[in-house]
Amino acid sequence: MYIRTGNSSDACDCGFGIRSIDASNYNVHNNVIHDAEYGVYYRYDSSNVSSAQIHHNTIFHTATGVVVGDGQSGATVTGVDINDNDIYDDYYWDSPTDIFHCDGIHTWATNSGSVTNGMRIFNNHVHGNMGGHTSGFIYASA
Repeated sequence: MYIRTGNSSDACDCGFGIRSIDASNYNVHNNVIHDAEYGVYYRYDSSNVSSAQIHHNTIFHTATGVVVGDGQSGATVTGVDINDNDIYDDYYWDSPTDIFHCDGIHTWATNSGSVTNGMRIFNNHVHGNMGGHTSGFIYASA
C-alpha cells in the first residue's frame, strides 16, 4: 500500500492491510500483508462483539503487525485469538521523533468500562529488525 523510507520524518497515516470495526465471527488467516501502517486492525466499538480469529498471517514492513482495541466507552469483545502469525521488520516505520507506535502485536481496552474477555495470544513469531522505537514485540495495555 505504501513504501515508506525508513527513519524519515514522513508522518503519513498510510493505511491498513485489513481493517474491521465491530465484526463478530471475524476470521483473518493465511494472508501476506506488508507495507501498510497496520497489518491487521480490529477495533470493537459496541458491546457483545465476539469471536475474532487472527492467525497464520505473514506481516512485515508495518508500524504494527496486529492491532486489537476498543474505540468507545463500554465496548466489549469476547473470544479473541491471535496466533501463529509471522511478524517482522517494523524498522521502516522508525522516525527521528518517534511518530509511529511500532509493535509486533498491540492490544488495549482503555476506554471507560471497556472489556476484552478471553483474549489469547500464542505461537506468534515476532522477529527481525523492529527498529529503535518499538514499545514491545507484544504490547498489551488495559
